[in-house]
Order: sequence, then C-alpha cells, then structure tokens
Amino acid sequence: MDRTTEKLRLFFAIRHAGEQTSDRHRATFVLPCFGSQHQHSLPAPSRWSFGIPEISQSIPRVCEKLHQATKRRGVPPNPNPATRIKSNIFNGFCGLRSLTIASHETYTAFCLSPFPPGGDSMRNLSWLRAALLPALAFTTLLVASWRPEVSAQAGSQQRTLFVSALDKQDVPVTDLGPDAFIVKEDGVRREVLRVSPATEPIDITVMVDNSDAAKDEITFFRSALPPFLTALATRDNTVALIGLADRPTVLVRSTTNAKQLASRAEGLFSMPSSGMTLLDGLVEVSDGLRKRDGTRAAIIAIFTDGTEFTNRYSKDVVSSLKQVQASLHLVTIGTFAYDSEHSARERNFVIAQGPQATGGRQLSMLAPNALAMNLEKIARELSSQYKVVYARPESLVPPSTVEVTSAREGLTVRGTPARSQKGQKGA
Repeated sequence: MDRTTEKLRLFFAIRHAGEQTSDRHRATFVLPCFGSQHQHSLPAPSRWSFGIPEISQSIPRVCEKLHQATKRRGVPPNPNPATRIKSNIFNGFCGLRSLTIASHETYTAFCLSPFPPGGDSMRNLSWLRAALLPALAFTTLLVASWRPEVSAQAGSQQRTLFVSALDKQDVPVTDLGPDAFIVKEDGVRREVLRVSPATEPIDITVMVDNSDAAKDEITFFRSALPPFLTALATRDNTVALIGLADRPTVLVRSTTNAKQLASRAEGLFSMPSSGMTLLDGLVEVSDGLRKRDGTRAAIIAIFTDGTEFTNRYSKDVVSSLKQVQASLHLVTIGTFAYDSEHSARERNFVIAQGPQATGGRQLSMLAPNALAMNLEKIARELSSQYKVVYARPESLVPPSTVEVTSAREGLTVRGTPARSQKGQKGA
C-alpha cells in the first residue's frame, strides 16, 4: 500500500462494520465517489482515533485526494464532463446527516446537499436566489415600518432647563436663541432644540435671619422685603416667608397674596438671645418641596454672619437641594470669616457650594445698605429666565451633573433643571 492510501485510512473511525474480509480483525470501508459513478474501497484498521463527526467532514476531501492519487499513477481522467472533479467550491460536496452502520449499506447513505441533483452547482443557485428575494423584500418593509417608531422614542427624550442670562452689567439679556447656550450632561454636549421665555410659575421660599445677631439689620429687612415680596408674587408665583431664629418658623405660608407677605415683612423683629438655623431651614424646606408639585422652585436666604446652630453637614444640605431641583440664592451680610467650629464651617461650605451646584447665585455685602438693590437683582433675574429644551439619548443611567454655559463672550448663564422630569437624578 502506498503512502497516500495509508494516510487516507486515518480519516475514518469505523470498528467492525462494512463488508468483512478474510481477516476477522479487518474491515473494508466502501466510499461512493462524488465525482464519478464508481466507488472506492479502503481497508480500515481495527482501532481508530477519530470520531464520526470528523469523518463526515473529511469524506469529500478523501474522495478528491483519491482521484489525485490515481492521476499520479497514470490512471486516465474521467471523460464525462458532467461528473468531472473541479474543486471543493464547484463540485457540490456536502455534509452528512448521519452514517449508516448496517452491514449491507455504505457509510454515506444520507447526504444533504444545498443544490438539486443533476446539472452544474453554480447554475443551480438560481433557485436559491428566487427563495431569498421575497425574504429580503419582507425584511426591507419591516425596517421601513420600524424607523418612525425609533424617531418617536428619540424625540420623547427631551429635557428642560430654566436658565438666567446676564451681561457684564448684571442685566438680563433678552432675545437669545439656541446658539447662545451650551448644555452638557456629565461633560457630554447635548443638542439645544429650542429656547423660549420661561412663563411657568415658581414655588419661592424666602428665608430671613431674625435672630439676635440681626438686630442691627432688621430695619433694612423691614424696608427692603415688602417690595421684593410683592415683585415675586406675580405671574402666579407662590411665595412663603420663613424666619430662622432658634428654629425654622413659617411666618407666611405659601401664597400669591402680595399684601399679606408685605404686611408680615414690615412687622419683622429680632428674637433676643437666639441663634440662626440656616442649614436646618434649607433641609426642611427641601423636604416640603418634595411633597409639592411644580416645574420651578427657588429658595432665597437673607442672613448675617451671626451664630449658627446646627449639627448638619454641608454635603447633605446641598444634596437635599439638588434632589428637589431648587435653585439657591443667597444674600449675605458680614465677613463670614473662617471658623473651625462645626456649625460656622459647614455654613461657609454651603455658601460656597450651594448656589453653584443648584444654578443660583450669591450676593455678598459687608453692610445692609445695598440690600434693596441686591434683592431687586434677584427678582429681575427670576422673572426673565429662559426655558431651554435640549435632547438627550435614551439611557438607563441618568446623568449625575447637568451644566449650561454661554456660547457668547461676556454672557453669564446659570440654570436649574425642571422638576419632575423622569430619567433625571433627583426628579
């Protein structure tokens, strides 16, 4: 037996099957030829190291190698062009569904071919094309019908910011368009869809320091607060007045009645031997906002650098404000020097971090003389905000930070996300 036949024997894993020879420990493997009408017979050893799946994948290659071996020994080629061996691509070799094990059958009884019997395999591809064309047309129709649904989902992912825009003179700027604002979520820029004046009512809370430390400033409070509260209680805005002496105390519940608010502000007085509770007041107001509906909310605190009574931490206070998406505006009177004492230190942290984290602002004064002017700035800013709508891709994880900046030089902008927006942290 030549070397080629010896190699071919290693492709088959057949034990005691086929047509028995004179040797009881030997078997003959009958292989029908894929390129002609005759068969190949190979002696099979009694022990094999290959499995049946490997045999089914190797039969076509075995058949072709047999023909190549006979050509080298001088055997004339098959004269029939219809059954002439071409290559593994064109000769219609196929995989086996199973191998028979009956002694009267060959081991290649069942063959599943992708081409109909007879004829050239490449020409027989026409039936496959005819079957695939309707399926391709149906798939195209499905994609075309599904595309509008995707656009609708993308359009529903819109978010709103209420943004203030001020020039270098601290005056609100009007007639701005989408190109004037840059919105980023977690540092990723989003597309601004439209910009319009904000007309939604604001839930406003005004907190006033009426502790013993504010006894010298209380006169300025009485004169500056009434016009300020009257200016706020317009456009259906609701305003509440809170005192901070000893503990947060509701002086006027949330109302649209400007006269009631002005009257109560004119009767303010300082509470002797009392301290201020700014941080407690901010947390309690935030808790109250969670129970109330509304698209916009703002907290305005007016206080001195007197003694602060609290055990809270600044990060918890700022977190509460961000969760209810309320802008914090601070009007401070005094120096607010660094102090290692817990209450004073945490209050200073809130002053530095609160307005910036919530889209508000801080106005500092050493003396209360400019109180009325600063309060007017806040009232004018809140009444001239923009409603900025931008697009955000659908995501299971909402962004942790949202920031808005100006695309124009000399323009200062700050914004607060609209409340009760699904898919937004803190909503």
